[in-house]
Order: sequence, then C-alpha cells, then structure tokens
Amino acid sequence: MRKNYFTFMLFSVITVGLIAFSGCCRKPPEEVADAEAALASVKEKCAEDYVPEDFQKAQDKMKESHDWFDKKKCKESKTAALEVIALSDEIEKKAEETQQEAKVKAGESIEKAKSSIAEAERAKAAEYASALLSESKNLLAKAEETMKDECAYLRVPQLADSAAAKAGQAKLAAEEEIRRIEERKRAEEEARRKAEEEALRAKPRNWVVQKGECLWKIAEYEKIYEDPFQWPLIYNANKDQIKDPDLIFPDQNFAIPRDVPEEEVKAAIKFAKNRPWPVPNYLFDGK
Repeated sequence: MRKNYFTFMLFSVITVGLIAFSGCCRKPPEEVADAEAALASVKEKCAEDYVPEDFQKAQDKMKESHDWFDKKKCKESKTAALEVIALSDEIEKKAEETQQEAKVKAGESIEKAKSSIAEAERAKAAEYASALLSESKNLLAKAEETMKDECAYLRVPQLADSAAAKAGQAKLAAEEEIRRIEERKRAEEEARRKAEEEALRAKPRNWVVQKGECLWKIAEYEKIYEDPFQWPLIYNANKDQIKDPDLIFPDQNFAIPRDVPEEEVKAAIKFAKNRPWPVPNYLFDGK
C-alpha cells in the first residue's frame, strides 16, 4: 500500500514538471520577428532621422520584448512585439509627413541661398569680397549635395542659411569697399581741385587789366611770367581784344598762356627785345 502511494506521488511530480516545462518559451514568438522587420523597415525610411523620439520608443519596446523572452515570458514578449508593430505603422506615416515638410523647407532654403549669392554678385562681391563669396558658394554646394540624401533634408537648411548669410556679408563688404573707393576718389578729386585752384591763384590763367598796367608790367609779375620780355605771349593769345600791343585798357580780361613750348617763349622774348620803343612807357594803358 505504501509502495503504491510512493509511486503515485512520483508520477504526480513528473506530470506537473512536464506540464510546467511545456509552458516555457523555447523559441521567440513569431510576432517578435515581425516586429524586428517592421522596425528595420521604418529605419530604412529615415524614421530615425525624422521622428527620432518615436523611433527610440519603438526600439525600447523591442528590447523589452527580447528581455521578456530571455525571462521565458512568451506572452509578455509577444505583447511587447505587437506594440512595436503598431508603433512602426504610426512612425512610418509620421516620418513620411515630416520628411516631405523637411524636403520643401530644404528646397526653399537652397533657393534663398542662390538668390542671396546672385545679389552679392550683382554688388560686385566677386571683385571686392571674393573670399566671403567663395565661402558662400562652398556652403551652397554642400547643401545641394546633402539634399541628395533623402534622410538628410533636415540638415540642408542650416547649410543653406549659412550660405545665404555669407552671401549677405559678401554683399555688404563689397558695398562698403565700393563706398570707400568712391569716398577716396572724391577726396582725391577735391584735393586735386583745391590744388588746381591754388595753382590758379599762384599762376592764374586769366588777368583783368588794372589801371596803370601794360603788357610789359603784367608779364613781369611773379604770378605771370616773371619776365617782362614775354609780353608777346599775352598779346598773341588775346589779339581779338588787343588791336595795338601799345595800348590796353582797364577791365580787359586777358588769357594767360601756360605750358608754352620753349621755342615759342624764346621767339616771344626775341621779338620783344628787338621791337623798337617809340616813346617811354609806351606799353602802359594810356591813362
């Protein structure tokens, strides 16, 4: 009797053990593989770039499913895997929307950068701010290259905006340099004008006859020729006013030739020295 009882108890323990063993996870539920495939699919569609927080949440849930399986909790592992699949569907839609929005903004930022560079070039930045313009074009080239990567649209605006900013700096620098050049030219022109005025005051190109003057006396002035024998130069240049070199009148305005060739100066002096004087002071104005 006792032997039969012992046999019954042993059979019961073995039966319970077999039942318990048969209920444990010996391989991952099929949903785990499906969840991994869904997660891999959204990753290929740039979910990690466009909805990183949501993607990280799905990854954490995937890890949770694996952890449950490691603990031989198939039911919990399956539940977590199903959540990953549901999350992946939501992530895919959200990532696609964000990607399209990012693509539009990226394209707009590139066009803005191109426009800014064109403005800089019209402002002659290539001539007066070439380094800044070159930096701008290099950044634009990087933005356009990045645009080719469907997962990188979000990085494009930063590059394109930097290109536009550099182009703006180039435009301002070119305009400022042009202003400096123009101001320098104006200053030089003003200095030249003042110098010419000073030169005219020192060596006038015109002379208004004063009472008591004659061609001889006018030519003798320091600011004219410093040589009275050069009076024929004045006479020859003003024959329309001077009918008789021996007779000039107050308020007549005579042109004073400058930069006269040496041969003409010598000829004038020779003429003056060889011309006979009819009476003393005959060259005065007659009054």
